[in-house]
Amino acid sequence: MAKIELMDFIGMKRSIESGMNRSAGFYSLFARLLGMGFIERSIHQCLVGRKAQKLEVLGPGDGLGLSDAIQNFEEVRLIDLSQKMLEKAREKLEHSDIEYVLGDEGDLSLGGLVFVPFVLNMYSEEGQSALLKRISGLMDQGQKLLILDFNPEQKSSPFQAYLWILYKGFRLITGIPVGKLNNYHLQAMRYFEVLEERNFAKACLSARLYRKVN
Repeated sequence: MAKIELMDFIGMKRSIESGMNRSAGFYSLFARLLGMGFIERSIHQCLVGRKAQKLEVLGPGDGLGLSDAIQNFEEVRLIDLSQKMLEKAREKLEHSDIEYVLGDEGDLSLGGLVFVPFVLNMYSEEGQSALLKRISGLMDQGQKLLILDFNPEQKSSPFQAYLWILYKGFRLITGIPVGKLNNYHLQAMRYFEVLEERNFAKACLSARLYRKVN
């Protein structure tokens, strides 16, 4: 990774940490005001019925949509940059075996299903590639990665208008400099192969299950 790209990547992670800590107290209210219930439902639908001994969620935030969906997993690790978001998740979630980890992708462990919900949309193309490369480097051969996020291939005017409003509000309350939705799927294909594709909310949200291949 070029030095300038690494600096941008680290800077973005610091911005996310600071912004999510700042907004943790009223993030749920922000989500309700912007009608983000469909995001909560998609997280639930994406995980329900999946079987794996261990689930690792990278960027769970305040635990939105995870409450019932994680009950099928024996071991759950929630890894987030924001201490305050993890505290909110701890208040919300009930599970006999959840480990709350203040950290980043470097804290992933081997084995299990890695779930990345609504994280990659905050990064530039270079940031997406850097993050996915690091995740791949920490996974076993054949280990699975599940990405759920806004669909970068959905170009309808209503969706683009909603995304513009969402990003503007997100920048306002968090200070995180999100810009446009880059196609993280193209970056993921550099390190993984697609096993499964699903869309939610009239194809405004996209879920893809990947497997590490190299």
